[in-house]
Amino acid sequence: MDLQEMIEYHPQTSNGANSDRKYFISGSNFIKIDEFVERGQNEARILSSVSHPLIQKYVDSYISDDNKHVLITEYFQGETLEVIRKSLSTAERIAVESQLFMALAYLISCRVHHGDINVSNVLFDGNKICLIDFEMARSDDGMKDLFGPEYVTNHCGVFNVINILRGRDDQHEENNA
Repeated sequence: MDLQEMIEYHPQTSNGANSDRKYFISGSNFIKIDEFVERGQNEARILSSVSHPLIQKYVDSYISDDNKHVLITEYFQGETLEVIRKSLSTAERIAVESQLFMALAYLISCRVHHGDINVSNVLFDGNKICLIDFEMARSDDGMKDLFGPEYVTNHCGVFNVINILRGRDDQHEENNA
């Protein structure tokens, strides 16, 4: 991939903290460069094991010459719910909520625990969501309890997003003040 054709991308974060990752857009691909190789390899392993229209699509990954993990995914043109949540219509909010549950049901069927479902990790383009950022994800084929702590955390993340979309976000507002 020609680095001259890449556009640097800086997603908005709720607390404005500097990230140890760099992001680029090149054609139809989104590139994430991570200083922590193990974290990046885990994210690549999980993403390459799932395939769903509402989940970020894995393209490739590798370790760079300077020992950084490079993850390439399909670019999804949308905004995070963090950015657009207050401007969503009722119909859009309902679409986001139902699609979140569909994505979660798929992850549960694959025995994948996302680990960080929140308004910053859901993109929306006006019609469709894309669940992103699987760096904290875990997969456990041996897990038999669908209501164990890992799955409860997944459900809580979805319900937290829904509460924020519905304006019940007092705690979210306090944390970002």
